[in-house]
Amino acid sequence: MSPIRRAQTTLVLAMASALAAAAEPAPTLAEILQQRAVTLAKEAGEHRKAGRLLDARARLAALFLLQTSAAGKDLRIGVPPAKVLQMIADTNQALAAAWTKEFPALDTRLDLVIRDQPLPGALKAVAQAAGVTIELTPGSVEDAADLANVPELRVTWLDLRNAKLSEALEWLVRPAKLDWRLEKDRLVVLSERRGATACAWVYDVSPLVSPVVGEDGAWDPPAFIRAVRKELGLATEDMLWKAPGQLLVWGDGRVHSAVAGVVAALANPQGTVALALKPLHEVTAKRAEKNQALLARSIDAQARARVSQALEAQTWSLLSAALGGELNQEALTELQVAWRSPALPDALKANPLPGLRSAWLIAESARALPKNLELSALAAAVRPLAAAVPRESFATANDCSPALLYAALLLPDDKEIRERAQALLSADGSAFAKAAAVLLIPGANKLTAALVRESTAQLTGPDQVFLFALACRSSGQDTWNAFRDEARHILGRQPLPGSVVVLVNRLSQPRQQR
Repeated sequence: MSPIRRAQTTLVLAMASALAAAAEPAPTLAEILQQRAVTLAKEAGEHRKAGRLLDARARLAALFLLQTSAAGKDLRIGVPPAKVLQMIADTNQALAAAWTKEFPALDTRLDLVIRDQPLPGALKAVAQAAGVTIELTPGSVEDAADLANVPELRVTWLDLRNAKLSEALEWLVRPAKLDWRLEKDRLVVLSERRGATACAWVYDVSPLVSPVVGEDGAWDPPAFIRAVRKELGLATEDMLWKAPGQLLVWGDGRVHSAVAGVVAALANPQGTVALALKPLHEVTAKRAEKNQALLARSIDAQARARVSQALEAQTWSLLSAALGGELNQEALTELQVAWRSPALPDALKANPLPGLRSAWLIAESARALPKNLELSALAAAVRPLAAAVPRESFATANDCSPALLYAALLLPDDKEIRERAQALLSADGSAFAKAAAVLLIPGANKLTAALVRESTAQLTGPDQVFLFALACRSSGQDTWNAFRDEARHILGRQPLPGSVVVLVNRLSQPRQQR
């Protein structure tokens, strides 16, 4: 066949192939993801059977992320997400067992408590306690902090006494969305996207795709993902939306490095991008700059919520243990961290009750355990911080709120707060107000057993229940006995924190000073 004839034949065949492809409908996104899910499940089983557990786990993790993505809710593979999670946990156990055979130091028992340490410091302390070296892959902690939307990863409290080294690594690393493994007799901690195994990772690009006020025209997130996919040469199933603003990417370290680089460049007004991405860059850089302020406010709000939650949850436990003669070191540590937080002043201003309650209960705990210097130091440190809470945030209501009463108890020499509380108490005939009067002016008032039986149905919430119980105990044995008779009804008819129930029951025990 002549060269011309051969070229004509090749052209005809190519045109026929193109026409045939055009005649077939392109697969839908649902069909593409269904095939990817089936492939991941199949490959996970094959890798597990062949003993390649890291590869098996990577595919199980990718499958779980795919199943829980916005586009993957209708996938049908016969294995629900909860089962996939269990398979991941089982694989982690199998990996730890296999690595322990190769590296027996993983069976070392520790005698260690981690208290308020940055994650790298906590890992170093564990390594020293076990007599091993733990390598932390550069950039991994930053990856995990970005996922958690926090400026720094810290371990507030972790009791590792009698834990195996392998268990300590699990408890330290997994909650931070990091991984650990044995590589050629080296213990390594890393974010999975920085490892040698292909894996799935989620990138937060919400500042780049979220519209901002005053933006000209409309721009849709699909345009973003299409442009980035094309630039990086990724298939549809290798990059998709996990959730609005959350990119789910599958690939090896090279792919993840490229994705991270493009995302960072698109967020930076001075970033260098390929020519094809320049129109996109003009939009994303402006959005990222304006949305960073919103993101910072969101992070600050989360920090305030964490502070309030710690004050709310841990103070009851601290006093409950102290009345039993014990120091709850975990609660103490959590409270030390909360009261040092930069978010504390704003948290107290937004909701003063947890802080004022915490300060007084910490002081009561220190009185119950006068020999504990660490607890006494905390009580001394929090008092001026609580005293600085703006009065208008808790002392302007027309009734004596628990926040105002805690402030008056904590600051007995503050004439303004005390007079405000007493004035409101005298005008309030509720059971709580009568109990507050007993606590605020010791010896001047007492609750009667008859009043207890008549008014306990009025008590709502942990503060009213606890303070009323405290007032009953201060009013004499008959009143206290009446409260104890009613306690099961008071405690049983409303949801209360378990530590509050324990604390109220423990009030009847004599204090054991330590």
